[in-house]
Amino acid sequence: MYATRDDLVNRFSELAVSELESLHIDGLLATTNALNDASEKMNSYLSIRYQTPLNKTEHLKLVCADIARYLLYMNEPTDEVESRYKEALKWLQDVGAGKANVTFAEPLSATE
Repeated sequence: MYATRDDLVNRFSELAVSELESLHIDGLLATTNALNDASEKMNSYLSIRYQTPLNKTEHLKLVCADIARYLLYMNEPTDEVESRYKEALKWLQDVGAGKANVTFAEPLSATE
């Protein structure tokens, strides 16, 4: 995973993460699943150009946290959460298209 529950707490606060977890029957499991799903979604874009999983970077943690937080909302995320999710997906699309890079990651060679 590119981020952990602690990363979510550090970025958004314990209160915010706990409130999202309270929307689920098993909040901790929901958080773990959201982080796994976010990481897998990221790999689906990143693997176009890189051997995945990549080493964690601060930016990858941020992107994973934004996607996971969006996934934790049961119904309607806030405008800010949805905007950050869309921004994360746009960046991942740009990485896949070669318009952006992941710092400290080596692109796949033509034979990989």
